[in-house]
Amino acid sequence: MRKSTLLRIGKACVWTALVGWTAFGLWNGFRGTAELFELNRQGRSVSAQVTGLEPAQKGVPSGYIHYAFNDGSGSIDNKFVVASSQFSQFPIGTVIPVTYLPSDPHTVRIGSVSTGRVATTALTSTLFIVAGLVAFGLALVGLDGVIGGKIK
Repeated sequence: MRKSTLLRIGKACVWTALVGWTAFGLWNGFRGTAELFELNRQGRSVSAQVTGLEPAQKGVPSGYIHYAFNDGSGSIDNKFVVASSQFSQFPIGTVIPVTYLPSDPHTVRIGSVSTGRVATTALTSTLFIVAGLVAFGLALVGLDGVIGGKIK
């Protein structure tokens, strides 16, 4: 296979990665920011209680902390991931603050949700997308230079 064909295939792969990165960044960033925005606007803060620890499989450095809280109509169970080394910080019965959405009690975040937290998430999502555009864009510019014969 000729070198120029391989470079064109490489360029197509980088374009695919660029589109995928951008689409994932937009989808994930919008979803996360929108949930936090709603939690900030309509969320309720309550105290949850750790109900169990679920160590990960052997060789995996994280596991789940199970917790529950009462939303006024019943108990809502959920879990979050932590490093196995942090399990000792969450013995069963530990109280942790959570913020949930009354219209969908399974939309929950650990801790409080403030305008600053929403803004930080939006900024992080934007930086994720920009970093990808720059990284993949530089690769595409470099491949164009190689393919176009400008760089030997």
